[in-house]
Amino acid sequence: MFEDLYKFTISFTISFITLIFFALIFIFSMSMAHSQIGERNYNIIVPFAAGNAVDITARIYADQFKKEQELSVIVLNKPGVSGLIAADYMIKTKDDSHLLFAPSSSIFKYTSPVKPDAFKYLDFKKDFTVLDIFNETPLVLVTKKDKYKNFDDFSKKIKTIDYVKIGVLTIGSPTHLAALEVGDLLKIKVSPILYTSQSQVIIDTANDLLDYSFAPLASALPLIEGNKVDALMIYSEEKSTLLPNVEVSGKYNIEPTIPFLNWIVVNSSMSDTAKSKIKSITHKIKQNNDVQSKIIQTGSKIYKNMSDDELKNFINTSILKYNAIVERHGLVIQ
Repeated sequence: MFEDLYKFTISFTISFITLIFFALIFIFSMSMAHSQIGERNYNIIVPFAAGNAVDITARIYADQFKKEQELSVIVLNKPGVSGLIAADYMIKTKDDSHLLFAPSSSIFKYTSPVKPDAFKYLDFKKDFTVLDIFNETPLVLVTKKDKYKNFDDFSKKIKTIDYVKIGVLTIGSPTHLAALEVGDLLKIKVSPILYTSQSQVIIDTANDLLDYSFAPLASALPLIEGNKVDALMIYSEEKSTLLPNVEVSGKYNIEPTIPFLNWIVVNSSMSDTAKSKIKSITHKIKQNNDVQSKIIQTGSKIYKNMSDDELKNFINTSILKYNAIVERHGLVIQ
């Protein structure tokens, strides 16, 4: 009897230990799988200060990402050197829980041959992988309230100014290039004035300290609706539903060469499984009606989904176009 009990106890103990062993293996494997997409805090890196148009959109994305995955998501602002500080941070941390939410200007500057020497080591194609383009924000040309009747009136009067002052958030940004291209179109000499805050650019435009400026519609909209500045032209191929009376650049044969897009970027070292998972989550977020509504309210629109080949071709074409414009204007990225 005792011998049978002893054998049973031994058998039960071995079975129990085996069960615990495989349970631990299962838990560990699940933990590893979750860690591929960051079960710990998932950090969304924004290369601009809080409150910026990119930051606002990134937080909309982050909130829905958190709901989709029930993960803790933190937005980390890493402003500086036109987004290069954020790229440097991504590379040095090499953390699979990091995701870069960057605008076109930052993406293209990572690839620019004229970026500062301290960041020459950045190799965009080698270091990063673009998973998706989240949204597009049209740029808008703004001037002091009631200073000009419309873009045609602006075109005539701006030519009488010898020293045309424009506000530039960063050298080589889409807003800067748009301002320079309008200057070329109107055959006026523009003098860019550097700013660290997009909001301050628009405020100084409202106070007539700048002759005109370009800004993402998401940043300019509060001052336009508050009657502080006038929107004279939307740098886009189609009219904005929020500003239906404002003409688009297409009417004046101005092609919006560098659109203001927000890109979803990760380290190239991230596993293919994790990349695929994040891209799938992003596509789901883009299809969410609540997210679409919030994006529209900022003056933006969700960008279309593209296949991997379409995205690759789009990136390569955009980079070539950007670098050509930068070189044509003799710009040095700062």
